[in-house]
Amino acid sequence: MVCRTLLIAAVLFALFAAQGEELKPLFDQPLINSSPLRIGEKLTFKVSLLGIPAGWQMLHVAGREVIDGREVVRVVSSSRTNKFFSKIYFFSDFRESLLLPDLISPVRYRKRIEEKRFKAEVEVIFDRRSGTAIIRERGRERRIDVPPDIQDELSMLFLVRTRRMRIGERYFFPLLMRDKVERITVDLLGRVRIKTVLGEVEALVISSSNGHKVWLTDDEGRIPVRIEAKTKLGKAVSRLEGIER
Repeated sequence: MVCRTLLIAAVLFALFAAQGEELKPLFDQPLINSSPLRIGEKLTFKVSLLGIPAGWQMLHVAGREVIDGREVVRVVSSSRTNKFFSKIYFFSDFRESLLLPDLISPVRYRKRIEEKRFKAEVEVIFDRRSGTAIIRERGRERRIDVPPDIQDELSMLFLVRTRRMRIGERYFFPLLMRDKVERITVDLLGRVRIKTVLGEVEALVISSSNGHKVWLTDDEGRIPVRIEAKTKLGKAVSRLEGIER
């Protein structure tokens, strides 16, 4: 009798665990509002690495453009080490993504990275109709198949900011990393009170399987007030220091 009870309990636990692990496509979740991208928004962050002030990062919703007859929104990220940290390890990073504003879906992505002894520049053209991405790097071009909800390394932050999620539920989205499509899982861990440059705010805490963690204001702005990311040098922490709207 005891064995049978334990067996039933084990089966029920497995069923509940399986339900808890159900993954939902983040791309299919509703937008937080009808205009989630605010043109002109500029966020400035101070970045520390291993607890040492290392530099700054800026996120900017720069403006609207027209690509192939469709309106897109240009978002930009730039970061750089400060004078002191550059003596230890110099790093400069510029990223630009052109997004379809009604979908938060990239149509073009550019990345330019410069480190102490390394430079790289990459451009990716996304074609939703053919389900492909054209990757251009060092004078070469290659084409790979991608799903319609594909994200790049910058657009993924705006996808997370603009989709409604529920605490305890797990979501996923496909991310283009180099020339591979990776499946990234995202968890909304809960809400916390956090002191920020905006004052003490209620924030949503979101973590992802690729080592990122972000604190977003729990309002329709979904302003990132803290971002953590794993790097090859250790954990980088970006704290919001300024905002323009």
